[in-house]
Amino acid sequence: MRGIRVLLALSYDDAAALHPTASVEAEYGDHTAAGSLVTLAHHGQNSENPAPCVAEVCPLPDGASILVSHIDLDTVGGCLALMGCKPAHDAFREAAAYIDVAGAHCVHALDAWQRDALNAVWAWKASLPRENFSELTDVTDRILEWRPVLAEIIGGDLARIETGKRWAAEIAAKVERCVVLDTPQVRGFITDAVFCASSYYSPAGGYIAKATATLDKGKRSVVIAFADGGAERSALALAQKLWGRQAGGRPGIAGSPRAWDISESALQIQFDRACRALAQPEERSV
Repeated sequence: MRGIRVLLALSYDDAAALHPTASVEAEYGDHTAAGSLVTLAHHGQNSENPAPCVAEVCPLPDGASILVSHIDLDTVGGCLALMGCKPAHDAFREAAAYIDVAGAHCVHALDAWQRDALNAVWAWKASLPRENFSELTDVTDRILEWRPVLAEIIGGDLARIETGKRWAAEIAAKVERCVVLDTPQVRGFITDAVFCASSYYSPAGGYIAKATATLDKGKRSVVIAFADGGAERSALALAQKLWGRQAGGRPGIAGSPRAWDISESALQIQFDRACRALAQPEERSV
């Protein structure tokens, strides 16, 4: 790892003040913070690029710095590659890249091993203490913490795989307890840490809703997503119409601006706006 540091900046203003050697998914709405040697970004205007976890890159030199905007499996994969210690398993990396682009609701399209491996990773990540970064933070240790866990899962650790399977079943039950709106047009959720954006299927109604809207109390965010991956409507375009150009994401899933500083009551209002917008089929051209 040779003294390479990973820095997390939630806002583009903080990111723009840095001059990192590389950046990984350092995307803030329409803005991408570039690295001096390498820029790994693949959402929005960068959508033609490969996901960081499958990008072919050379390890960075000693003392380099990497800028990220968040920590997820794809970001971690890109960082580990730049640090010279990426997971050496193509099927796993391809599954991570696919889900990062298509969304977690498409996990059923993967083979059983890939599904189990991803659920094992997500189960482990869910067990970590929740962190809300409010300022520029050195997250090098947090990134490296993933390395041995990924190696165990890729190596077929049965305990982690079984934990992932149980976690997936438990999460499905938790998601349904977050439902506040359930129609064929949109399923709405209010949550605190339970990921609901990909829960298009309604067990109560027996249908697959066209979209979801999720208010996350802990993250103070609103996320909108489309079951068709944004083929008919762009989640990113709608998010930016609702919340401005700092809203980010991709056609299938997008969310409110990072580091959104609004009150709880204002957050509820924005969630209600999102639900109404998603329920209006006449806005398909958005």
